Amino acid sequence: MTTTQETFIIDDLLEELHTAVKEKTATSDVEVDIFKYKKDHTCRILADRERIRQAFVILLDNAVQSTASGFISFGYYVLKPDLVDFFVTDNGLGEFNETPPDLSPVRDLLQPMGSRLKENITGTGSKFSFSVTSELVELVNG
Repeated sequence: MTTTQETFIIDDLLEELHTAVKEKTATSDVEVDIFKYKKDHTCRILADRERIRQAFVILLDNAVQSTASGFISFGYYVLKPDLVDFFVTDNGLGEFNETPPDLSPVRDLLQPMGSRLKENITGTGSKFSFSVTSELVELVNG
C-alpha cells in the first residue's frame, strides 16, 4: 500500500477536526480544546494528510464516546524541525458511555488499506480503535 505525501498546514487540519468534534459534543458537558505549537506560527509538514486525519478521527471519536463530561484536548508539539508529536487526551473512563458502535462500516472503509490492517481489525471499541490507529501511524512512519 502507498501513502500520498503532500505539504499541508497542521493548524488547518486541527481546525477542521475541532469543528467536527464540537458538533458531536454540542449537547454534552465536554470541553474541546486544540493545542497548537505556536499561535503565531504556521506549521507546514510533508506527510500523508489523509492518514493523519484518519488517525485523529478514530482517536477523537473514541474520546467523544468515552467522555460524558470533562475535556478532550488534541494537538501537536514540534519536537525538532523534522519531528512532530501529535496527541489526543481526555478524562473519559476508557469505556463507552453507550453500547459500542457497529464497526463494520469502518472495516469496510479501511479494507482498501491492505490485508495487514484488515487482519488486525478485530474486537470492538477502543481495542479496535488503537489497532487501526497504530497501523495508520506506521503507514506515515510515525
